[in-house]
Amino acid sequence: MKDALDFLFGFHVDSHTITAVQMTTRAVLVFFAALALLCLSGPRTFGGSTAFDMVVKIMLGAVPSRAVAASPFGGTLLSSFVLVGLYRLLAWASPAATSGWGSW
Repeated sequence: MKDALDFLFGFHVDSHTITAVQMTTRAVLVFFAALALLCLSGPRTFGGSTAFDMVVKIMLGAVPSRAVAASPFGGTLLSSFVLVGLYRLLAWASPAATSGWGSW
């Protein structure tokens, strides 16, 4: 089983040894992880135009894409979920959200 997962995801490969099968299976998993991240981050992420929202937009595009191209797979996906969690926490704690005029 471990060999099959390593064949599909290439947990210990680098950018020179990753195969097309490994990139494809990683891309499918990253796609569904990105959909989950969008649901978790909420509508404000892509509806807002503050600098805070722009940073998250750029990072949500950059960080998960690294998981497809031979970066450490689990760590890259985990860091994406941590990024969204921090975004939600900071957005919730911001003065705009707590004063009542922030849109959620």
